[in-house]
Amino acid sequence: YDDSPPIFDDHLALDLVDPASKDAMPQWCSPNKGQDGGPRGYAYVPFRQRYAEEGLKSAYQKGARQYVVLGAGLDSYAFRQPEQQRDLKIYEVDHPDTQHRKQQRIVELGWNIPSNLIFSPCDFENTKLRDALEAVGFDRTQPTFFSWLGVTMYLSPESVSDSFTEVAWLSA
Repeated sequence: YDDSPPIFDDHLALDLVDPASKDAMPQWCSPNKGQDGGPRGYAYVPFRQRYAEEGLKSAYQKGARQYVVLGAGLDSYAFRQPEQQRDLKIYEVDHPDTQHRKQQRIVELGWNIPSNLIFSPCDFENTKLRDALEAVGFDRTQPTFFSWLGVTMYLSPESVSDSFTEVAWLSA
């Protein structure tokens, strides 16, 4: 929606969005002023994603070979990942219902799931993160980059705190 160069280029993001929701996208992506006269926070999402992926790139250069996306939602990194980083295991951790909807959308789009993408269902309110990741083969002895964007505001403070404790325990 912006002029080039973009803050962050995710050419697949809108494909993953449910087609029924796409009509609402321009109002959320517009740089125009909001109803209160202040600028919309539309740049927040691309800025945070760019920041996270630049952090991942740095961590990869330092030896991290696991990437855990907590609350992955419609994240498309696994489908945009650089070819030279295919040795990176990508764990997408999210609520089982959310993952199911995303996987259905991937099928609808006819996309192939990359061999290094691992879905890890986890209800952060009722499941220990370590249990969810260990169930899908996560190796806590390996350097890992964790990303958690846009989820904590939907969880209880206790679940957020417990999840951060779990991330510390899971980190090599």
